[in-house]
Amino acid sequence: MYFMISRDIFGFHFGKVLYARKRMTDNVSIFNEREIRKAKNGERVQFLRKGYSHWALYVGQDLVVHLWNPHISLLGVITTLVWWSTAVSVRQDNYRAVERGSRIKINRSMDKYLTPLPENTILENANRSLAANECGYNAFLYNCEHFVNKCRFGFWRYNFLSSEQILALPFIFSCFLLATEVFLVRQFISYENIIVLVFASVIYICRLQLLALLNWFSKIIIHFLR
Repeated sequence: MYFMISRDIFGFHFGKVLYARKRMTDNVSIFNEREIRKAKNGERVQFLRKGYSHWALYVGQDLVVHLWNPHISLLGVITTLVWWSTAVSVRQDNYRAVERGSRIKINRSMDKYLTPLPENTILENANRSLAANECGYNAFLYNCEHFVNKCRFGFWRYNFLSSEQILALPFIFSCFLLATEVFLVRQFISYENIIVLVFASVIYICRLQLLALLNWFSKIIIHFLR
């Protein structure tokens, strides 16, 4: 009797969890459908995963072009921190196939500091990479965000600065060093680690301004070299 009641209670709670997850997924899908309607051709679409973001370029009719491999393993992702991977290529997908339960955001944060290319040029850049079956991925040097920025801004010179996620890593690492020093080593925080944290924080917070400044300098240099 007790077993039957427990089983019924467990089944009831398990059913509630499944129902809640389905509602959450439905709500995300509805939100994403509203958000994608705001996108213009050539704009950056950010898929907000847990702990990271995936980036794609909106090309109209609910389609995105992006640097992706839907079947890559966790080990494959980790190896891209060190080596180039040819398992990741430029492809075109419906945004629904990419969202995988994550919310999307039409991200225009870089548009305040860099002038996007004309819409037809952005789409040409994306289609050229798609037609060439462009492949190659490295988390630090050429990731999905770098690809999108290259298509939208023609920006390839300062890939390190153009990726928000990559710049977050030194900040996280410096925080980890400070926490280790305080809680494990039980020492006072060294000035060197404080300087590293401050430097990483400034770079991360001011990355777009630095990116715009470097782009401005490069245009001046190119102008004088002509």
